[in-house]
Amino acid sequence: DVPRNSHLTFDFLASAKGFPFAQETNFISFSAHTYVMLRPGTAPEAVQTHLPTLVEKYAAGPVQRNFGVSYREYLRAGNGYFYFLQPLHGIHLDSHLEAELRPNGSRTLVYVFSIIAAFVLLIACINFMNLATARSGERAKEVGIRKTLGSTKRQLAGQFLTESVLQSLAGFVVALGLVLLVLPAFNSVSGKALSTGPFLNGGAILLLLGLAVVVGLFAGAYPAGVLSAFEPIRVLKGRFSSTRQGQVLRNGLVVFQFSISILLIISTIVVFSQLNYIQSKELGFQKGQLVTIQNAGFLGPKTEAFKRELEGISGVKQVGSTSSTPGTPNFFGMTLRKPGQNESLTGRGSVVDDQYLQTLGATMAQGRAFSRAFNDSLSIILNEEAVHKLGLKAPIGKTVLTPDRFGRPGTDEVAYTVIGVVKNFHFTSLHERIAPLFIINERWFNRQNNQLVLRIESPNPQAILAQTGRIWKSYLPEQPFRYSFLDSEWRALYHSEQASQQIFGVFSLLAIFIACMGLLGLAMYIIQQRTKEIGIRKVLGATTLSIVSLLSKDFLKLVLIALVLASPLAWWAMNRWLQDFAYRIAMPWWAFAVAGLLAVAIAFMTVSYQSVKAALMDPVKSLKSE
Repeated sequence: DVPRNSHLTFDFLASAKGFPFAQETNFISFSAHTYVMLRPGTAPEAVQTHLPTLVEKYAAGPVQRNFGVSYREYLRAGNGYFYFLQPLHGIHLDSHLEAELRPNGSRTLVYVFSIIAAFVLLIACINFMNLATARSGERAKEVGIRKTLGSTKRQLAGQFLTESVLQSLAGFVVALGLVLLVLPAFNSVSGKALSTGPFLNGGAILLLLGLAVVVGLFAGAYPAGVLSAFEPIRVLKGRFSSTRQGQVLRNGLVVFQFSISILLIISTIVVFSQLNYIQSKELGFQKGQLVTIQNAGFLGPKTEAFKRELEGISGVKQVGSTSSTPGTPNFFGMTLRKPGQNESLTGRGSVVDDQYLQTLGATMAQGRAFSRAFNDSLSIILNEEAVHKLGLKAPIGKTVLTPDRFGRPGTDEVAYTVIGVVKNFHFTSLHERIAPLFIINERWFNRQNNQLVLRIESPNPQAILAQTGRIWKSYLPEQPFRYSFLDSEWRALYHSEQASQQIFGVFSLLAIFIACMGLLGLAMYIIQQRTKEIGIRKVLGATTLSIVSLLSKDFLKLVLIALVLASPLAWWAMNRWLQDFAYRIAMPWWAFAVAGLLAVAIAFMTVSYQSVKAALMDPVKSLKSE
């Protein structure tokens, strides 16, 4: 079997020699994904330099016959057929072409999530520093005694660094177990097929162990320096205080933590808002209660009889057939031109029957849809974008020409008569602008479309599908009945963004949790330093509320500073992300307000417990000299 992470998947392989297009000699009327294996040592660039000559060799004749101009004149007019070699390993993350074999990933997302993971790890290190510093009072006497007994500053720093590294290694073991535990859930959310195999070989384990040691040394360096610098006489008397530089550093670390947290909260809100927009945007057709049946081409001449039986099912409103439904990569490339002009318009093509546009729920802007009442085999329907790009002022009744014969014998251009203009509707994801669409009647092809579309109006669609499946089996007993709901296929177009939203959300929660722990550590440390001050204020008549306000406002200032720092970066980053969509929301200002209020509320709840606890402490105990 082909690996799950391959971009080329199939159920079976068949020789192209058995299909009509294999004998096609009009080389500008069809296309296919083409794989080229180069000889060892051959530079792709060297091969690519020969492609223009190769294209001219095979395209010059059809261009001359179809357009009446030489290939060189065709190129000078801005037309042409251009090919390039694409490394197979570069497709998944770096290719953004039309009609890819399967949805690709995004190198940008890989970098974004790698940076976020690094920031979360950095936040965890900062959190460790703050918590270790906050607990320094608990170990102050230990340091004083060790120094009195002869321990040097270097020895003490080494001890604390060793403890930090051991804690980091223990965290690595726990993290490895968590990866094994949550990987199936992550694969389910992201749609990936990741395994632990690449991470459990000797080299990867050593690399990760090395990373754990580096993290332990980095996170433990500052607390080790603080603890080993305590003066034994002062700490044994219970008197120790932080320097202004240390206080500024700790405040800066908290600001950094909350800046990242707020950035992630804003990103999550923007991603959610954009996804909600593209899911609710008017598409130009009605995707609800629309079912697609695949492999209908196997019905052959029995297709019309099968469709009539489906139309007889109670709850089935309409049935149509098509070569390509919205959201699928089955729209083929096609070129049209006006008579008397050499310049052609490239767009997407689709083959449909007489009922398809009505079944889809598309709206005609001018003219009419296909109908059995007319001989529409050489009729064509254009969307508004195609009419605009072709420059057709009064399109109905006009003739357009195409070299695309779709396997029919002959070399002359095909002349179509425009009978209708359909209002623009989205047939690709909202990442792309609506392209010119050329809709041809299936009668020109003399073969059946491979997809049927059912419009269902029933509170119980599964019962209708069960009945449809039984009818299918009566026609094709050996062919599986495969169907899908069009709205589900449409949602699948944004699976990557939906996974990103969930991952952003998880990272946001994780970052906030870690940042709150760091803030809690800083609050514990500051309150410990101000214990006597709090006692004096209480003796002088300060209320619990005033003390809580005094202690909390300094921490809330840090969160507000973090909001000010994070907002411009979030604005820039999410604006860049939104540029990937041709149709997108305006940056929501309220996302920044919500992120700020949420961060302030979480920070206040984190700090308030320690503040209230300190405010309620008996002043006699806090003023007592040890």
